[in-house]
Amino acid sequence: MNSPPMSVSDASSASSVADEFLQLTYPSGEPDMPRRKAALVNLVDALGPWELMYLRDLVEARPHGLAGLVQLPQELVSEIATYLGFRDIFTCVRVSKHWRAVWTSDYVVSGYVRYFFPGLIETFAPIQPPNCWNLFRKAARRYIRHQRGKYVTTLAQECDATRLDSPELLPDPISHPNGVLRLPHPPQHIPQARSFVLNSRLFPVHYSHGKVARQLDGCCVILDDLVKRERRLVSSPEARLRGWELVLVAITDKLLVFGDARNNVLVIYHIEYREFRKLSIPSNLMYLYASETTVGFTVFQLDDDTLPEPLPREFRRRPYLWRWGENLLPVDLPRTDPSAARLTSDPKCAHDIGFVFHPWNPDVFFLVYMCAGPGLPEESRAFLQISVSEYHDRTLVRSYHTRHFFDGTQDELVRLKPLCRAMDSHGGVALCLAWLETTSVVMARFNVLTRRFAFCTVPEHPDSSLTGPGHNRRRLEWDESVFFWNNVFYSYRQASRADNAAPYRAVAFAPIGENKRRADDGRGRSRLEIFGERWQRRTLEGGGLDGDDNLLVLGTEIGYYVWNFQDGTDGSGIGWLTPAANELADMPVVM
Repeated sequence: MNSPPMSVSDASSASSVADEFLQLTYPSGEPDMPRRKAALVNLVDALGPWELMYLRDLVEARPHGLAGLVQLPQELVSEIATYLGFRDIFTCVRVSKHWRAVWTSDYVVSGYVRYFFPGLIETFAPIQPPNCWNLFRKAARRYIRHQRGKYVTTLAQECDATRLDSPELLPDPISHPNGVLRLPHPPQHIPQARSFVLNSRLFPVHYSHGKVARQLDGCCVILDDLVKRERRLVSSPEARLRGWELVLVAITDKLLVFGDARNNVLVIYHIEYREFRKLSIPSNLMYLYASETTVGFTVFQLDDDTLPEPLPREFRRRPYLWRWGENLLPVDLPRTDPSAARLTSDPKCAHDIGFVFHPWNPDVFFLVYMCAGPGLPEESRAFLQISVSEYHDRTLVRSYHTRHFFDGTQDELVRLKPLCRAMDSHGGVALCLAWLETTSVVMARFNVLTRRFAFCTVPEHPDSSLTGPGHNRRRLEWDESVFFWNNVFYSYRQASRADNAAPYRAVAFAPIGENKRRADDGRGRSRLEIFGERWQRRTLEGGGLDGDDNLLVLGTEIGYYVWNFQDGTDGSGIGWLTPAANELADMPVVM
């Protein structure tokens, strides 16, 4: 089909159409693929039958070759990135200027950042429009350091009632103006935390936001601020006068939370205000969770006519919420569907309630309902069902639900271990662990910023050469000696030597979840050893692991041990605990 020759005006008109199409770009100059696709669809819809045939002939007449990376749709490049490792992405960026423009464009990077690090973009979006590539680069390098065990320094602190001073930490100038740390009474014993709250620790050492709290006796705690390099002795005068045996059960950036099991009392200390508050508990405390200036806990009530229907009366866990400066109030439970009510009434089902808090909005919290059991008669597999209810200023807004099925038979008993602990700095929370006797341990996760669930398999132990308490998953000691952060599974154990010498202590670790192979190239450590002859001679049984992006903290009966993962080059971490600032002879530095 021969077409008539085009006039000058027709050519300029066609050229202007092409120019308008090419101007559909982002401010950075990259093609705006969604707008270009919409423009092509509108153009095709406006063409007549003969014009469509002519367009088809033009497309078929052009030679077809393999598209280069620059010609690929941005969503396809972002999808390709999810199959690569972090270092592979960094290598692609260094290929050429054109590849760098593609791989670092906000549209492409935001796609694989949301896959690898859910909630990371949403964390910085309320502050300012984030540079997605810089966010990914810092997060990936941080994850690689943790996944390979590339810490830069360590710090060991022994704390007991007879040794309060520390050569590395200075006395708090406000609480101790004379520079002397001294107990206000003779040393006493430390009450057992297990008798008070189920998710407390055998040895009460807690960490949060650069602060480590170590209990000395029934009313005194050593509080170390590793950021300010200060040590403070916290003691409750009322507890000493009344003879309470307080147990340190939680720490946040703002609060220390103590409890007395005999009197059903919570004593809360504000770190900044240096004030105490006493809180009477309506019944026996079961689980306690805290964040910033908020404390949420569940109690077991034998008689409660306010339980919502159709929730059965056998399920008598009642949640309460308290904030500094506010009164203690119960949290209204959401109504459950009929199938959930049938499940909770089954004696073979395990169920619990926990709290999850928003990372920066104190008015938003989440109530987590977990139920695991053999399932309904019409189902053939055991299951784990989770409901997360979102509250704004104590008012229920919406609920999210998910269910996971196990590969075992319906008659097997399902084990459930509630966690409800943050596992990254961008909204990720480990909700619970669940398993059958014949299946692997499954961890349920939820991101409070994206409101999405995820499940992953947790190994029984990250290092087969280590043994010790908590190795057997049937013992329900996961909260004592394991810790999850940035999709890395940490576990404290004792390692046996080949020459039958005394065993040495270490923290083994392994990646989990969808990031498991992202930085796993066979390099790096598989365990973090504890240095120092004094620490190796001690038993160091039990203990608890805590941490964040900067530090990993192991608490034991004699003190705590810290691994620092930040070298301070990016402005994060603890400035004095870096290789350049390290002048302590007994602090081993590993580069």
